[in-house]
Amino acid sequence: MKRLMILLLALLALVSSAYAGETSAFTATGQVRDDLPLLTITVTDTGEHHDEMLRQNVLQVSVEAQDGSFAQQFIYHSSELPQFDRAVPMARLEDLNFDGMNDLMLLTAQGARNVFTALSLWDEEAGQFRPAEQHHAWETERKALALESTQLELCNYELLPEEKLIYSAVADGYRFLTSTVYAWDGRYGLSIKAVADVYDAGPGLIGETVVLYATGITRCWDECYPEPWYCEQEGVWSERHQAIREVLLGRTSWDATHMQVANVDWVNLRKQDSKASPSLAKLDAGTEVIFLSDGIGPDKGWVRVWYRPDDGPGLTGYIWHSYLEAVESNAKENTP
Repeated sequence: MKRLMILLLALLALVSSAYAGETSAFTATGQVRDDLPLLTITVTDTGEHHDEMLRQNVLQVSVEAQDGSFAQQFIYHSSELPQFDRAVPMARLEDLNFDGMNDLMLLTAQGARNVFTALSLWDEEAGQFRPAEQHHAWETERKALALESTQLELCNYELLPEEKLIYSAVADGYRFLTSTVYAWDGRYGLSIKAVADVYDAGPGLIGETVVLYATGITRCWDECYPEPWYCEQEGVWSERHQAIREVLLGRTSWDATHMQVANVDWVNLRKQDSKASPSLAKLDAGTEVIFLSDGIGPDKGWVRVWYRPDDGPGLTGYIWHSYLEAVESNAKENTP
């Protein structure tokens, strides 16, 4: 037995020695711009950990120009460690603020559906990378977050160069989805332009909130829906997700299709695509709404609209297609 224990201890020491000899760093190369030196970017584990933090590992980033003209080191916090292989690299370069120079994206967490990254932007004047700034805290009725005091992260981000926006979305099945649209405030600061929240609103219910931030706060809608309809009826989830995206990106504001109630004295704005659904509002003939999508429901005859009253929060719902017509200005603009 004693000899067996000695053998096991020796084997454990050998395995530990072999692991210690392995690299614990991630290395990548790239350029900020084609006419600037090639960079070597190395991410290493400092060995410091903060269990009370969401991103508990303290990692060090070293950036060195291969011609020796530049070197920089800084730390960031991550749930990941560089010694393990990941589907997403620990560090990579990409132009995030659309200024023609690549910035540094650093992996902070990777799951089955969500990949989180921290931003470090290239400061042309200083000649080094700097963390992105979060301008303005944002607040909803359900939560208030001082985001400027935390490490700014994006999740599953999508760059929109034409609009100079970044779309970020955290998803967990049909019951949880937080979509955030960021706009650049200068070259180094991000401001939240819009937020949508799909959440568990209680037993059998899905909540959906969409808020725009500009000179003021516009609450587009805030509603709860039966979960079987929202999650299981064919086409509902994809249609609503696409409509949320269009509203968040502002396309329904600067490139909206306006319709009006027609062929009837008034009509119900239904919560769901069914005549049996509760009415959110009664809209008189001539009332204008913003078109979101059509061909909805099992019979494909419902139109989804966004109603913006003069006072109070907005509403979104469904109107049967025969009770709507294009506003005359839209009809003229769309005529060949």
